[in-house]
Amino acid sequence: PLVLKGVQEAKEGFVAGLRKEELPEVGSIGMVISPLRTAGKVEVNGMIYDAVSTGKFIDKGQKIKVVDIEGSKMIVEEQI
Repeated sequence: PLVLKGVQEAKEGFVAGLRKEELPEVGSIGMVISPLRTAGKVEVNGMIYDAVSTGKFIDKGQKIKVVDIEGSKMIVEEQI
């Protein structure tokens, strides 16, 4: 009873996460709005996104830079 049966097609509107085209460009600057331990929320260009750090914990309020996009995953690092 807990197993999904059938198929969910993207053409019917079923997608997991944002498409790469909908994410900020590599090099964009933003701010952490929930601590990245190593995943959390960031704000870039006035929009809120899920992000993953390059491995370090990054506290709320810190400035970040988008360093890579892997599929629908945005990877960021702290800007010092």
